[in-house]
Amino acid sequence: MSDRAAKSPQNLKPPPHANAEVHARIMADLRKMTPHEVFLTAVESGIYTPDGQLTAHYRDDSEGEE
Repeated sequence: MSDRAAKSPQNLKPPPHANAEVHARIMADLRKMTPHEVFLTAVESGIYTPDGQLTAHYRDDSEGEE
């Protein structure tokens, strides 16, 4: 095999993610939830407020600023 073929993007694989197992379990759990349950999880996690707005940490308040 040539060096060029060995370095082509089709042959590159990222290293395994350190939390791949946990991530897979969480994603499987999320797929079983209703959209409302997923939203409530995001509220409990501090991503959204109960009224559906992103919390300050996740907002991009720079939009519209001069």
